[in-house]
Amino acid sequence: MIRILLDIELQQPYSNSLDTLTAFCSVWDSVILFGGTYREKAIISMPLRHFKKIFKTNPSIKNYPIPSGMGTFIGAIRVKEIEVE
Repeated sequence: MIRILLDIELQQPYSNSLDTLTAFCSVWDSVILFGGTYREKAIISMPLRHFKKIFKTNPSIKNYPIPSGMGTFIGAIRVKEIEVE
């Protein structure tokens, strides 16, 4: 299985965004790997098939546009790493 590690810049601190981030991860079969209590940053692991559904492209290590409807929650998305399990 191929998983994509996404470095997500949140619009609000992690503690305020936890419910929305958890809901996003449950919909896209993703796992939260890191989230600092006072930082506006989170790292999640997402399966390749869901990444392709959201971004309509194969992943590469770069910044990606914010998915529609997530602009109030996510400030920036960057692929940090591509893992092959």
